[in-house]
Amino acid sequence: MHNPLAPRIIRRNPPHSVLLKEEAFVSIHLACVIPDTDEALPEYVYHMLCNVDARELTPDQAYPSLRLKDLANISIPLPSMEAQMAIVEEIEGYQRVLNGARAVVEG
Repeated sequence: MHNPLAPRIIRRNPPHSVLLKEEAFVSIHLACVIPDTDEALPEYVYHMLCNVDARELTPDQAYPSLRLKDLANISIPLPSMEAQMAIVEEIEGYQRVLNGARAVVEG
């Protein structure tokens, strides 16, 4: 399977992740995953990568860091763009429900 992420991975600093929707500068100790938008929606890639357990990729749990080659080997399913959009909409819909419930609980 073609990995549209592999050639554009720079670096990554777990466990924090963010989806940038505008141009930004990134510190040298972080990674950017920039998908080929002809093949993958950035929001879809973001949600799929949030499901990767980075602890399984970290060679030394005492010093949590990820190697670029390990990041490049992450494989995610790539359905059609329409299916990716539907998946993103569903995930974000669930997130809105959770955020609403959290707001009610926190009062």
